[in-house]
Amino acid sequence: MKQLQLLVTAGLWATAGQCHIPSVDIKHSQLGEYLIRRQIKTLEKNLFLDMEHLPGSYMSVTEAICGGLWIMCPAGITFSHKKTLLPGKQANGTGGTHQGLNVSLSISRQPLRRARNTQSGPVSISRQQQTVTIASTSEGWNFGAQLSGSVLKGIQPSLLGAPGVSISASYSRYSSSGSQMSVADGSSFSCPPLFDCWSEAWVPYVTISGPCKVQAWHECGNKRETCSSYFTRLACEQFHHWKAKVCPLPETCNITTPVMEGDRPWVTEVYFEEPLLEFHPKPVISGYHAGYYLLSSGDYRYDPVRTSNRYWTPKDDWHDNRAWPSLDDEIAKFNHSVPRITSHIDGCYRLDTMEWYCPWTAGDKHYWATKGVPYAKPTAPDPSTQDIADFLQLENGLTDSQVMREYLKLFNREHGLDMAQTDFNARNKWQQTPLIWGVVQGHEIMAMLLLGNLGVNVTATDLHNRTALSWAAAGGYVTLIRHITVVDGSDINFADDKGRTPLSWAVQKGHDDVIQLLLRTDDVDVTVRDKRSLAPLWWAAYKGNLAAVKGLAALSNTSSTVAQEDYWSGPLYVAAEKGHAAIVSYLAKLPWLDINLPNNDTETALILAVQNGHADVVKELLMHPDIDVNKSDRYGNTPLAYAVDQLDMAIAMLLLSAPEINPNRYDRRFSIAPLLRAIRLSSEDMTKLLLATGKVDVNIHDYNGKTPVVYAIEKGFVKVARWLLDTPGINVDFADNYGRTPLAYAAKHNQVAIARMLLDRGADPTIEDAYQVIPLERAAENDSEGIIKLLLGQEDVNVDHWDAYRTTLLGRAVKKNDTEFIAILLSKNADPNLQDQYNQTPFTLAALMNQTHALKLLLAVDRIDINHRDQLDRTALSYLAEHGNTEILRLLMARHADPNIPDAYVKTPLVWAAEMNHVDAVLILLTAHNINVNHQDSLLRTALSYAAELGNADMIRLLLTRDADPNIEDQFQKAPLNWAAYMDHYAAVKMLIRAPYIDPNHRDQRDSSALAYAVENENVAMVRLLVDTGIVDPTLYHEEWFQLV
Repeated sequence: MKQLQLLVTAGLWATAGQCHIPSVDIKHSQLGEYLIRRQIKTLEKNLFLDMEHLPGSYMSVTEAICGGLWIMCPAGITFSHKKTLLPGKQANGTGGTHQGLNVSLSISRQPLRRARNTQSGPVSISRQQQTVTIASTSEGWNFGAQLSGSVLKGIQPSLLGAPGVSISASYSRYSSSGSQMSVADGSSFSCPPLFDCWSEAWVPYVTISGPCKVQAWHECGNKRETCSSYFTRLACEQFHHWKAKVCPLPETCNITTPVMEGDRPWVTEVYFEEPLLEFHPKPVISGYHAGYYLLSSGDYRYDPVRTSNRYWTPKDDWHDNRAWPSLDDEIAKFNHSVPRITSHIDGCYRLDTMEWYCPWTAGDKHYWATKGVPYAKPTAPDPSTQDIADFLQLENGLTDSQVMREYLKLFNREHGLDMAQTDFNARNKWQQTPLIWGVVQGHEIMAMLLLGNLGVNVTATDLHNRTALSWAAAGGYVTLIRHITVVDGSDINFADDKGRTPLSWAVQKGHDDVIQLLLRTDDVDVTVRDKRSLAPLWWAAYKGNLAAVKGLAALSNTSSTVAQEDYWSGPLYVAAEKGHAAIVSYLAKLPWLDINLPNNDTETALILAVQNGHADVVKELLMHPDIDVNKSDRYGNTPLAYAVDQLDMAIAMLLLSAPEINPNRYDRRFSIAPLLRAIRLSSEDMTKLLLATGKVDVNIHDYNGKTPVVYAIEKGFVKVARWLLDTPGINVDFADNYGRTPLAYAAKHNQVAIARMLLDRGADPTIEDAYQVIPLERAAENDSEGIIKLLLGQEDVNVDHWDAYRTTLLGRAVKKNDTEFIAILLSKNADPNLQDQYNQTPFTLAALMNQTHALKLLLAVDRIDINHRDQLDRTALSYLAEHGNTEILRLLMARHADPNIPDAYVKTPLVWAAEMNHVDAVLILLTAHNINVNHQDSLLRTALSYAAELGNADMIRLLLTRDADPNIEDQFQKAPLNWAAYMDHYAAVKMLIRAPYIDPNHRDQRDSSALAYAVENENVAMVRLLVDTGIVDPTLYHEEWFQLV
């Protein structure tokens, strides 16, 4: 075996900058890609690194020094750089890490030639000359990798080429590039038909990386280390460039060189070929037989078990398909049918796939065929436990003992038990014995064979305390039950953990032949109840099994332990609930059964039948002479109530046909009778059906006092309302618990047609409800325009009617700002001066709410009291002044409204307008010849005081022109000038200080004048304004205040 060895020599191997391209022989390897890679892997394991002669690199360049320092180095300055890999222990034969040095082998692949053969025969590919690029990072390093038979040999120094050196103001840069080697020989190889073929040149490279020692120095008269030297700004630029290049010194070196064979790189040509898949259709699996997959026909096979040569034809025998070497993905998708067992020999089962299946062998390889070796079929279904059991139960030529042995093995394997154990009473994790398990799985023949074994425990129970007899009864195995019941110790009445006997299970599962067999057994107890206290008779009624009910009832009647209410009524309830009419009919005829007895939820059989929509059961029950058709449950709901709730017309008709039916029964929760339920559910048909009986009370009401007519109004059922109103005895003015009549509800819900019908039938539109509200007010409250017009057309309607809060219709209309309704009421001569509980008239209310349009309508009435005062003594003019409504203020002033009326806060309209900063409103009010401009409110403040506080110079000017007194004090002893200065309003102060008779030095409660506030606010302009008037005395104040001036 060849060995690859690396060593350091004193020479330099360099390929860059060569003047010619040397020839390199390329060996023609026929091993293929796999063998070449294996050879490379072998070489990598035989890397040898001579730790005594580690690679090193040295570089030196001499340059002319810059002019200023030429006298120090006339011969030039020399820059030198040296790298040395750090030595370590000797290591060889393993590759990888060598005492901190990482040595690895890599492959460079370069395509040489390619061909795509689409012909029917092979083609030859030839080559006369080719070049291969050789790259290396080892230039400057005395480093080489030599391929030899046993040892590594040194590479002698060789100067195949030298880099050029340029002399400049900076040190020379050393560079390298790859070289191209030409292929010297010619070769050819054959490309098979319908294949893509190519060849590559493989060049192995060795890379060493690891810690290295790096040194850099420069010589100019003397030798100095570069990285530890300090260069001043006056030093030549080449010093700085050199230091920036080599410092900081690297700590890790990486070098790569091609592996040499002799004096040239080792290059190997590797050949490849791949099938053109578009010309090689993928084989399709068409079937499976004897362990092989059939491809299109029986003469083309595929064996997934083989590691190679998986394809077979009579012509080519076993061979590879290079286009499709594996069909694993197709096998995974192939749909295997479950194989059928045809025979048995020595614990193995022959399948219709011409294979043997041996389920008892260890491991996962259970199949044998003509291959002669066991194999697995991971993507195909194995014969199931049931398949094996079914085979064992057939006439298969096996003896009973052979069958039992196989069956026991099947039980053991299914439940993870020891395959060697032969206990016929063994237990699985559900505590099932083979006998119980066989019955559960439906292996009836196997279970009977087990019963023939004297060692089998027939009375054994499983985890749920169920015996083989219990499971057999549930499975309907009559013959098996006959065999079990004759075995000594078998208990036909044994109950499981749910309290269910074999008879109970048979009834639940509906096995009539088993039921009859068990009923004929002398010891059977039909009255045994399970843990839900349900006897077999209840289960028979639940399942609708009339024959079982009759048989069980016949035996139950002879038992002295049966109580009527507990035993017989339950089956009746469940039969009625499930709709088993025949069973209900049979049980209802039993003389000891109370047909009207309720269950624990107080529901009778009739109610249960109605709730579940079983009309045939209802019909059967209604034929019973003792049936109580009106008996209700705990909620007071009768059968008819439930029928109406479910809108079941058929059942409702049956119930209403009963002579004793009472269609007016209330429930106990909401006092809702069937007629009310029908209307509430929007059912015209059910309502019509109830009314057609002539027994329904059309004035019946619910717990709120609502009648059917009210329900119809709320639903908008005009037709139903007409039916009700046309019924004799209807009370059109019946009031509910809140005094509201049907007409009031019609007004509330805007049901014009129904309201008209009510009025036509004499309904009284003046009836007040509990809140003294009449229907007209309800209509107005809900914007029912049609109702309003209809009611206003009635002669006896009072448009000035007061409700409980003394609010009139006109007052309601104003609150809603319903100008259209206001106009209608005024046209009906509604009184605009009527007061509510707060002494508000519609006019003052409109002013309070600032409703301009409404106020205009009300002012059009001559008898309007424009100076009316409400509970707060406020007039309409007061509210409008507060709002600043100049349009209505002008109208009121034109009507000579009094502007001097004070309210509860002693505020006049002028004070309100000034406080709310409405200068236009103030202007309008000042037009009154009798206006009191100096009126003081409860805080002793005038209009001018508020104007000064707000800083409204225009308003101040208007008030002063009407002789407003600027010196009136409020309760804080502030005059208007004090307020203006305090609020820092320069324009207001300027206006007021010029007023006649102004007291410029007035002090308020804080002993502060206007000047004091100006200084406090640091308003220099205001201070100068006040001082410059000459009437303000500045000497009254502290000297430092005037530093602002």
